[in-house]
Amino acid sequence: MKRIRQKEFKKRTLGKCMFNVSPGSAIGLSFFSTIIPAKKPNIQKVNAVNNKQLRSTQRFICNETQQTLYRQEIGTYYPVGNEKVELTQEEIRAIKKFDKVGMTLMGFKPKSYLKYYHNVKHSMFVFPDEKKVTGSS
Repeated sequence: MKRIRQKEFKKRTLGKCMFNVSPGSAIGLSFFSTIIPAKKPNIQKVNAVNNKQLRSTQRFICNETQQTLYRQEIGTYYPVGNEKVELTQEEIRAIKKFDKVGMTLMGFKPKSYLKYYHNVKHSMFVFPDEKKVTGSS
């Protein structure tokens, strides 16, 4: 009976990343979690007549002309002083990707600096990932 009540699942990675210890040396990491809190599923809107799931769409409408805008027509700006500096999608992508993907060790601090509210989620276990970088373990 105990075996029937147990919920078995395959141990799956929650994520993978590179951990840069120093310039030129990196370790591949995999993140696992044994306990994940259950969440309520998202609300699904259905048609009252045939009980089929509805699909939502999104349209962007110009405030001045009341016309539908396409993605390439929507501009992005950043306020500098009293002016609005326009940015293209390529410039925004370049700003977001300024360095290597992963974590970099920047230094150490004493354990007393760690506050209680820094740990607010469930535990994650970190294991070396041999598939990304051989010799990580």
